[in-house]
Amino acid sequence: MSNWEREKVGIIPVKNLWLLMLYASDCRYLAEHLADSEASHHDALELVGKVLCDLLESRMRRELSKSFINRKDELNRVRGRVDVLQSERKMSLYRGKVFCHFEEVSADTARNRYTLNALQKLQKLTKNKNLLISSKAISQQLKQLGISDIQVVGYSPTSERFGRHENEDRKIIQLAELIHSMMLISESMGSKLLPKPEKQEQWVRKLFEKAIIGFYKLELPKHGWQVSSNKKLRWQVEQESALMPSLLPTMELDIQLDHHQLKQRIVIDTKFTNIVTKGRFDNTTFKSGYIYQLYTYIMSQKKEQDLLSLASSGMLLHPSMGEHYDEVVTIQGHQLRFCTVDLMAKPSEITKRLESLIL
Repeated sequence: MSNWEREKVGIIPVKNLWLLMLYASDCRYLAEHLADSEASHHDALELVGKVLCDLLESRMRRELSKSFINRKDELNRVRGRVDVLQSERKMSLYRGKVFCHFEEVSADTARNRYTLNALQKLQKLTKNKNLLISSKAISQQLKQLGISDIQVVGYSPTSERFGRHENEDRKIIQLAELIHSMMLISESMGSKLLPKPEKQEQWVRKLFEKAIIGFYKLELPKHGWQVSSNKKLRWQVEQESALMPSLLPTMELDIQLDHHQLKQRIVIDTKFTNIVTKGRFDNTTFKSGYIYQLYTYIMSQKKEQDLLSLASSGMLLHPSMGEHYDEVVTIQGHQLRFCTVDLMAKPSEITKRLESLIL
């Protein structure tokens, strides 16, 4: 059995989860480089790591971003706010010194530490010798510039605010965040402190949905498709009682694909569950609740003034583990399709499968 087959979380290969994470992230634009070679398809991590190293090398040719950081130290002169209690405890005044709290401009910011931490995690994950050498060299350079490798606690990349001139820094943090997430997945393989199975399932479910959306937003616009996600749908209400507006549930589409030249609309609902279930008589059937939901999405949105809605089709897209389904039925002029994507397949096969469902 190869390393690729052994490295799995549950029964899903880790590198497939890394691929999903790439498409689900703000770095999905990098996935276009995965088509350059078959080998690249097997390692989204190497691609992310290489781009991060390249960006950091470019960034360090100029001065790294700096910020005011809080410091406290025993000084020969007053700077900032005097800490009388600490000065007394350390008997600083008797030695002609004073203990102060102050701010100073430094490159040793949470942002830069977070990036250095990501490089160190990359070194633990990668098996690419060139990437390992490059990341170690850049880590050393960052340390020489005064950035400490203390683990950043409580730092949230999403709370960062970047200026217009900090586009490169934004990309660096996005890549660093992705590597941190990839490390968490890798650590879970050998960890005895795994989250409960239901929490793992919730995380992978959200990842699957975001990855499918990210993949189609990246790949389909170049073929003339418009991709919308998490779209709120309105009921075509003709009459309602007083409490109905607050009691009637809302509808939200995972993905809607429109192609005006082809006059096509495809409504996609992603479900991280088995596509089939056992019926009353132990027969295998598609899940009725999901069919009703998809049917409602389509039929409730039909409008004469919206030509694409009159012949729209729907797709239920499920992950599978070694199984393959691609079944079609036409009901009242609308095609419903039931499809799976095998998360145990090689990464290149996963992307080809997702493309083939639409193109």
